[in-house]
Amino acid sequence: MNLQYNLMFPMRAVKHWQRWSEGASLGEVAKVVENAGFHGFSMSEHPFPDKDWLAHGGHHAFDPFVSLSFAAAATTRLRLMTYILVSGYRSPYLTAKAAASFDLLSGGRFTLGTGAGYLKPEFEALGADFHRRGALLDEAIAAWKATWAGDEHHGPEFGVAGHLALPLPVTAGGPPIWIGGNSKAARRRVVETANGWIPMGQSGEMATITRTPPLEDIARLASLISEVNKQRAERGRDAADVSFVPFEADKLVSGDCGDFIESVKPRLAEYAEAGVTWITVEPASRTFSDFRADVELMATELVEAPWVSRRLGLLDSDQGLVGPVCIVERGFELRGWDVAEVAVQAAGVVPVDPTEGGEFYVLDGLPRSASSRPVDQLGLVVTVDCLRESVIETISNGPN
Repeated sequence: MNLQYNLMFPMRAVKHWQRWSEGASLGEVAKVVENAGFHGFSMSEHPFPDKDWLAHGGHHAFDPFVSLSFAAAATTRLRLMTYILVSGYRSPYLTAKAAASFDLLSGGRFTLGTGAGYLKPEFEALGADFHRRGALLDEAIAAWKATWAGDEHHGPEFGVAGHLALPLPVTAGGPPIWIGGNSKAARRRVVETANGWIPMGQSGEMATITRTPPLEDIARLASLISEVNKQRAERGRDAADVSFVPFEADKLVSGDCGDFIESVKPRLAEYAEAGVTWITVEPASRTFSDFRADVELMATELVEAPWVSRRLGLLDSDQGLVGPVCIVERGFELRGWDVAEVAVQAAGVVPVDPTEGGEFYVLDGLPRSASSRPVDQLGLVVTVDCLRESVIETISNGPN
């Protein structure tokens, strides 16, 4: 099972941010997520929702690019995502510029989750075309990709000549595009042009609000993912990334994720077998204090610890290393601990550093498995494999 985990910022926290945050910055919020071991952090979008929708369960949202920029500045590893950005609310060239800038400045950590949208009053308030939103999304995707390649887009709605947007994204071809929604049109976009899919688990009643077909069980989810990936394979494309909010998410409670964890943990293998590659969770946290507790508990119980593997070639005997040895990358943090420092403490030996620039610790004489209190707190064990011609360092959540 190789699931990754995306933490969606609690949408209910936006309206009450000053009280909810307890003085913390959004960067500090993102750092909590990264240190806990999550792989992604995401923001929703609703720039100008109508009051009737808000009164019936709707929510406010930060501007996704502004808020994710705070997160990017405070983190180094998290993949940062819009979940989702409504394409029709803005010119595709403004979106292309923002996405390229963010991808470059974040070091290629951006995923553009997007969709056609469903709130007709919000479209009308923003002067956007609700009835043609699907066709406009199709052309917007083409315009984004052309812009990110430094090319011109020739299309009926957004075609222009003689323009160029620099700098280009750092990610070749532009940031990954994930499509939200359950409709045939959404799935077609995933098959033909996008990199990933964000299906929405929802009842028939909820489907009338979001204007996308219902999706109520893992069996149906698996069938849809299989259909999408089969069609992608026929086009010579790899299987799509699929991010999904588990059906058990309604059990999330502020400050107490126990029921949710107990319900979802036994089913994670089912989600993975269905073709889900990312599990997205939006905590119900009512305060930043509850958020930290919720994130830590979910990370401990659900999230597989990130691991690092390096193959560094020959270690000559004249370096004075008698082995087995362990090589760990400096600055790799997990749940607030610097893993390199943890490894040093676990080994009980003096580190030497033969690498120029000081990017790695090399621990000489490390036992095959060693632990100390900090390692126990992390739920990690440092394990070592010594090969004849190379050394592989692995930090994983348990001994081999």
